[in-house]
Amino acid sequence: MCSQPSRVYLDNFALTAPAPTPPSFTWQTVDATGIAEHSYVLDRSTDTAPDAQPEGKEAKALLPQPSEPGQWFFHVRSRDGAGNWGRTAHYPY
Repeated sequence: MCSQPSRVYLDNFALTAPAPTPPSFTWQTVDATGIAEHSYVLDRSTDTAPDAQPEGKEAKALLPQPSEPGQWFFHVRSRDGAGNWGRTAHYPY
């Protein structure tokens, strides 16, 4: 038995480039005195230490899309309840 081939018609469509997804990061920290705040930065360097100006208490960041394509790095460090900054963690993006 031979069946007729199916036909598909597409109408009113547009081909577009995929939209860039803004970088989003989450992390976990543990300290006996509690974590008070976090500081982070996104740049092209592999070993940047974020400044001592905290971005907030939440362990997540939604950043604007980088201005140029290529390899970027997210750097984050946390300050404990006693005011001590921890070591910086570095993640490629």
